[in-house]
Amino acid sequence: PPAGPPAAPPAAAATSAAAAAAIAAEPTVGGRADAADAAAAAAEAPPNGGRDGLSEAQWQSLWRQLLACTTDYELEKRGDVGSWVREAAMLSLEEVATLASAAQAQRITSGVMAGDTEVLWSEVMATELAQALVRQAHEKIDRLRSLAAGVLGRIASSKSEAGTDAVAGLPCREALRAVFGRYSGQCHGFALRDDEPEVVTKEADADEVEGEVETMEVVESAVVTGDDAGTADVWTAAMLDCPPYARHTLLGLLVSVGELTESTVRGAGGALVAHLTRLDVPALAAFAASLHEVLLAHSGDSSDPEAPIPADERVLLPALRALELLATQGAFHKLREPGGAGAAVATATTKPSINITGPAVATAGTGSSTDTDTATSSAAATADTAGGAADT
Repeated sequence: PPAGPPAAPPAAAATSAAAAAAIAAEPTVGGRADAADAAAAAAEAPPNGGRDGLSEAQWQSLWRQLLACTTDYELEKRGDVGSWVREAAMLSLEEVATLASAAQAQRITSGVMAGDTEVLWSEVMATELAQALVRQAHEKIDRLRSLAAGVLGRIASSKSEAGTDAVAGLPCREALRAVFGRYSGQCHGFALRDDEPEVVTKEADADEVEGEVETMEVVESAVVTGDDAGTADVWTAAMLDCPPYARHTLLGLLVSVGELTESTVRGAGGALVAHLTRLDVPALAAFAASLHEVLLAHSGDSSDPEAPIPADERVLLPALRALELLATQGAFHKLREPGGAGAAVATATTKPSINITGPAVATAGTGSSTDTDTATSSAAATADTAGGAADT
């Protein structure tokens, strides 16, 4: 990717367009990280119909590619090398979003609006940005979690010279500011490629990484309380209360709670358990339904033998460990109390009923003496299974 700031607007446009293309085409993780870092050069070439800056198509392509970089989880023998790409993308997204929001506000103020195809910034784009950052702010790597919290704090709190929000259209702005505003000064910058990335421990392929792999005994022996803040003091589950960010927060926390490092389990698990203990029965049932949807979404699909979709083990395995931890900590006990898992759970969702057969599940249910316990909904099935995991 081109290095250094462009000398003139046309060159800047070419640089940014080349960077966007490089992100999609570069086969190496280091190249993608460099391209994502160079993409911030778009900030020096505001979209202007392609006359002296980026065209609208180039601008949108750059935005889509940077968002895609936040989902780069490439693994190799050195660990999560995709974290380099995600880190560079978050820093570039902050610059690009600030520019786009300001350019859009200027267009609206000056009356220069040529139609919906030339909208540079919208609430949809603001939501996409915040969702990507919220997920990273709850995942297991301290460096990225701290950086994402800092970016969220800045975009939620910063003001333009005119006194308006520097990044307009953020959903639940006050909630973002309340949770992440104190981290607005955090910016770890771009990690050196010579540094070792986060080492990933895998139970099946423990010989692929250096060091001794911690086993589930560490997770089971960890005493999780709501007072444990974990590392980087960023652990929180408060964003689960904001519908636009609930799923992304849950995905990030599940990966962290199901980690094999005790400090990460204590921090993420403590925040999640403390949050669940404050929920009433309908809200807890809704959370169980969301958890069930996440498990299904990452379990793969073999219905088409010609093109089977493999399970996403990066999310699924930690999510199952997180489910076990939540069950052993009694997070779902409210759903097993009299009246807890009955009508209140049934009305929390409209999903099809799921039949769960087996004496183990029957004893873990709501007191049925039969061998087959028919769940009234997928939320009830998930909550009942989780609530009886310790008994089983």
